[in-house]
Formats: sequence, C-alpha cells, structure tokens
Amino acid sequence: MRQTEAERLLRTVVRDLADEVDVGGWAPVGPTGEPTGRIAAAAIRRGRWLRRRRRAAVALAAVAAVAAVAVPYQLLGRSGDALVPPAGPLHATPTPASPGPAEVPVVELSAANWADAPVELADGWVVIGAISQSWSAPATGPDPSIVLNRPAGRYREIPLPAPAYPAPTGAMLAISDDNRPFEIGLLEATPDAQVRWVRTGQRILTPQWSPDGRRLLLTVLDKESAETRLTIVDADSGTVVSWPVDTDRAFYCTDYCEFTWSPDGREVALSQTDPVGPRSESVRHPRRGIQFFSARDGSATRFVPVRGDVAWPWSWSPDGSQVVVQGQQSAQLVDVATGEVRSELPTSRVYWTSDDRLLYVDSAAAMVVAIGPDGTPHTRYRLPERLAGRELFLAPG
Repeated sequence: MRQTEAERLLRTVVRDLADEVDVGGWAPVGPTGEPTGRIAAAAIRRGRWLRRRRRAAVALAAVAAVAAVAVPYQLLGRSGDALVPPAGPLHATPTPASPGPAEVPVVELSAANWADAPVELADGWVVIGAISQSWSAPATGPDPSIVLNRPAGRYREIPLPAPAYPAPTGAMLAISDDNRPFEIGLLEATPDAQVRWVRTGQRILTPQWSPDGRRLLLTVLDKESAETRLTIVDADSGTVVSWPVDTDRAFYCTDYCEFTWSPDGREVALSQTDPVGPRSESVRHPRRGIQFFSARDGSATRFVPVRGDVAWPWSWSPDGSQVVVQGQQSAQLVDVATGEVRSELPTSRVYWTSDDRLLYVDSAAAMVVAIGPDGTPHTRYRLPERLAGRELFLAPG
C-alpha cells in the first residue's frame, strides 16, 4: 500500500518524539533553581523541540483534512442516507462567572467650596494641611502650603517660601526653611501672625509634632561633635532641650535614622541597625528593633523587636500592640511584642484611626484610602483638585 505524505510525516514525528525520551540527564536548572550552565545544549534541544512541534502541527492538520473527507464517507450509505441520527443543536451550559473584587466606594470631596469647612474622612479625621511635594520654586514663585485654621473652621494658604507643617491640634505651624538650617520657625495659623525663629542646631529630615500638638521633635546633627541629638522644642515658649544619642555604638543606627514620637508622646523611638546583617545601598539597612527614649530627660527606656522604620506616632495601633513600619522591601504591620509580621500594606505612612481602620494618602490617584489591617481597601476619598499631588497631613477632627 502506498504511503501517503501524512503518514510519512506522522512516522517522522513519532520517531523524533521517541528520540527525545533520553535527554542525557540534562536539566534546565539545578536543585537550587540556578542555571546549570549548559546553555548551548539547552538551545539545541529547544530548537529541536520547536521544529518537532511545527512538524506535529502540520501532521495533525493533514490528518484532520483526511478525516474530514473520510469520516462522512464511512458514516453515509451508498444512497447518502445517514446511518446515525443527526445531532441536534448543542446548548452550552452557562458557567457562572466567579465574583470579582467588590467595588470600593468612592466619596467625592471636590465641592467647589471645599475650603470653607474641614475635609472630613473616616472616624472623624480631617485633612489639616498640605505642602508641595517639591520645593523647587516655579517661575511664578513658591507653591504655598495649605493649612486648616481650626478656630475659623476653614483652610488658608501660607505665603512663605518654605513648607508649613501643621500641629495635629491647635493652630500652630512649624516652618522648615532650608535657608535657615540651624533654626525652626513657629507660626500660628492666623492671618496676622509672625514667624518666631528658634535656634536648634542643624536639623536633618523633617520636624515632627507630638500627638498633643504642644512640642516639636527634631533629629539634629551637631557638626562640631558629629553627634546625633534628640531635640524637643516647646511650641508655646520656644524652649529647646536636647540630648546626645550615641548612634555609632550604644544605639547603633545607619542609613535612615530619625526620631519619632510614641503614640502617647511620653517617649521617642529610634530604629536600630542590625550590626551583623548584610547591608546594601540599594535597599534599607536591616533593623534589629526599636529603642525608646524618655521625652522628659532623654534616657533610654525600653527596646522592642520591631524590625523596621516608624514614620510617626499615628503608625501605632490604638492599643499599642501593633505598628506599621517600613521594612527593607515593603511596608509591614508588625506585632510589637514578638516582631512577627502580620501583613503587608501599600505604604508605611499610615494613620491608624480605629482598631480596624487605617488611612493613607494615594498621591498618584489624588485620594485618601481607608484600609483594614490586612490592607483591604474599604473606602476611597477623592480629594479636591487643589490638594491633589501634595503631601497631606491628617489628624482627628
């Protein structure tokens, strides 16, 4: 019997597949998942495999074409009558679609008169201020800060060439001017107030208000002694107290070292670097825990095994048992007592507003997002256009 082209092609494919059974013990990766180094052999086998797939596809197409002619002939008698009853129309059983993620409700806050009242968020929290993301002044001049004037119950612009950081309570602002690196400005958020400049020493990073809005915490670098100093400014009197902290040995800290308030304002926290952990300039340095100091006299008080950097006092849960930190690779919610990571979150700059809700600012989307401790979004608040793209500050109303 004469061999057809389809049969010859099928025989070739079968023979090639049989040859493929023994690959000489080659594996594309070793037991650790790394390449074995036999790149040339892998490439050759890959090429052969692709050619065999093309051959098989051609062969199957040829067989399908033959079957398309032969099968109807076998199924029909000489008279052409069907030997099997014709099949009726096929009715597909609809498969219920799997439910997608629930839609997150969006609350619109962009009314035309938005500045005439506090912008309200979840759990009674409000937007208390907004500063430019960049202080490279445009040709038209610096972009002014926007702050909530609590006594008046509305927002106003602060026409200064430096960011104004609002206190979480009251009407006080901290002015951080790069042209005055040894001073911090204090200003009341009222139209006729004047800035009071207080000499503090050369501060680094940003000033941070205490939860009660009465004191300002600064991380200061003394250039003469090369000491890092924990510095606190009383907002009412302008009194400055400062204590050196040995970040080179006793309280070893490298990379991103900034003092932050505890949630009750009685202590100050500083992350500690793991002295034996591997360090790289491409990621944050590994942490071994957080050291606390007294805000009254600067003495060391306690240590917790939380391996990450805290943004501010709002990062702590209301009962103090959990905290959100920036780890080496991601933002994490951590158990304070054990250091166990409970979940990963979109950012470490969160505001813990209740036991089961946190807020964070999504600048790219111009929204404030309410999430649960597991990171699940609950509600999105669309910001007024004037606040979009700025660094926002939130606080209880």
